Amino acid sequence: MKQCVLIGFGISLGSLTGDARQALLKAPVVSGAGRLLQAAAPLIRPDAVQLDSYKGDEILSALEAWYARQIDSDSPVCLFSGDSGFYSGAASVYEALTSAGWKCTVLPGISAVQAFSARIGRAWQDWQLESVHGNDADVGMVLSKGAPTFLLTGGVRTVSAVASYLCAHGAGDAFLTAGSRLCSADEKLWTGTAEAYAALSFSGAAPVDETLACVLIERSLTPLPRTSLPDDFFERVTEPRLVPMTKRLVRSAITSLLAVSDGEIVWDIGCGTGAVTVDLAHIACCHVYAVDSLQEACSLTAANVRKAALVNVDVVHGSAPEVLETLPEPDAVFVGGSSGNLSAILSAVYRRAPHARVVIASVTLETPACALSAAEKLGLSVCATQLSVSESSGAGSVHILKAQNPVTLIALSAPAR
Repeated sequence: MKQCVLIGFGISLGSLTGDARQALLKAPVVSGAGRLLQAAAPLIRPDAVQLDSYKGDEILSALEAWYARQIDSDSPVCLFSGDSGFYSGAASVYEALTSAGWKCTVLPGISAVQAFSARIGRAWQDWQLESVHGNDADVGMVLSKGAPTFLLTGGVRTVSAVASYLCAHGAGDAFLTAGSRLCSADEKLWTGTAEAYAALSFSGAAPVDETLACVLIERSLTPLPRTSLPDDFFERVTEPRLVPMTKRLVRSAITSLLAVSDGEIVWDIGCGTGAVTVDLAHIACCHVYAVDSLQEACSLTAANVRKAALVNVDVVHGSAPEVLETLPEPDAVFVGGSSGNLSAILSAVYRRAPHARVVIASVTLETPACALSAAEKLGLSVCATQLSVSESSGAGSVHILKAQNPVTLIALSAPAR
């Protein structure tokens, strides 16, 4: 039978488990990244074939060729850094080998998060565990999940990049504990604010070795309810008519219709005070791009985003649809204001994202007619809802219901296929 052992190397040769050490000592073939092969050299047989690779197709090809001519009954070994089950390449190699008929035994190792928590004397069971190492993860979405958050970093998403992101999004006071090359002779540990780390990095003196580092991010946050926030939470301008705000019960309907999920990109066009932006960004671990042509509205949105301590929002000053070309492709779009450009905005949205979910809010009679006409031209499904909200207000010893302006919500989507 074709058998292979996948080993989590841990953080150093000394952290290898006994079973992993025995499997490595006997292995006729050893694959892994170059630095792991070098670290494991004292335990690799002199006659063993070494393959500098951690890619499933390359390993499978090499093992099939070896198996075709092998006379050794011991199992080959594939090495992976850290623990085989913690953001490891072991999963893809396991799938590639088992799909080709190989039986794989997985021997886990000590993960970076285990070693890191031990080195700083902290339990890690309440940490949010994430990786931005060598991938295209959206840092804002990752950090929106709350604190404390443990990150594996590397590639272009270094600790410096994370610290700079936090500073740019109003969270320069976030407390960082960073570490590199854990439990080795050149280990480095550092603690301080994101602002301090970014300043040191900018001066060319990054506190840790950023080629292989991890960081724990902690922020003092006031928990927000996973629902639309009260109207009085938001800061307003002295003349609200100039920068309007969508009221709470209408925002609840908007967020329900948009149905934003974790990991999605959202546009809020005509963001005004940013109330819808804030609701969307704290209800789901998404990334919201809040757009408005008025600088006063952008400043107000940014202030409310900071008040909510959100780092998964970017405020964009510009006119739609032109500015939309600079944004990543959306999964969902809210149009709270279009400045008479609704048809062009919808065309731009569906050119970029044919399957986006769109909700338009209107307090005028003209906007629904424009939306329906544009939807027909674009071949979209339409669902229109009118909300008439009245809320109680004290009037002496009694209460009366005070009506708000009726709001029409138009939900658009591509027809199901």
